[in-house]
Order: sequence, then C-alpha cells, then structure tokens
Amino acid sequence: MKTYKELMDEKARLEEVLVLKRAQIKGDVHEFKEQFAPVSHAFVTIVHFFSRDKNNPIVNAGVNFASDVVLKRFVLARAGWLTQMVVPYLVKNYSSHLINKDVNKNGSNFLQRFGERLKKS
Repeated sequence: MKTYKELMDEKARLEEVLVLKRAQIKGDVHEFKEQFAPVSHAFVTIVHFFSRDKNNPIVNAGVNFASDVVLKRFVLARAGWLTQMVVPYLVKNYSSHLINKDVNKNGSNFLQRFGERLKKS
C-alpha cells in the first residue's frame, strides 16, 4: 500500500469480510441450536421431573391433593413402598410444570395473582 486511497480500500474490503464472517458465525450458531434442540427439550423434560414449579402455590396444592388421592389410594394401592414414594414425587413435579404452563397460557392470571398475595402475607 502506497497511498491513502489504497489503505481506505483495504479497510473497506476488510470490513466487508468481517460482516460476512459475522453472518456466517450467526448462521452456524443457529444451525447448531437447531441440531441440538431435541437434546435441549429432553434435558428440560428431565429437569421438570426433578424440580417443582413454585410460581402458583394454589395449583401446586391441587396437584398435591389430586396425586395423593388418585395415585396413592387407587393406582398405587398395591405397589411397593418405594414405588409409592417415587412415582407421586415425579408426577407432582412434572404435572406442576404442565398445569402452571396451561394456566399461564390460557390467560388465567387470577390464580397466579392470588398465589402471589398468599406468598406476600
């Protein structure tokens, strides 16, 4: 490079290369996310089995009551003690996420607001 114009042309060329490389990286990241989406969904499902959604205590109380009554007294009445402890735990955790997602999706914010007021008091 001998002139200022050549320097500016080189700078413009390098900036174009930088824009193209950034676009290529964004595309690669998007493709990576798409390829690993099933793994991500499986991980989220596993996490839902071992953690409880605590956003809505009223819904969780209903889930606890229903799972205790239906699962322990009817479905698992003749099962072993380990099964009677583990299965309701997993069902309560997973169903709390499912039901709270449905409650929030359907626009029923009344229960959520009521639960938040219960938490505050």
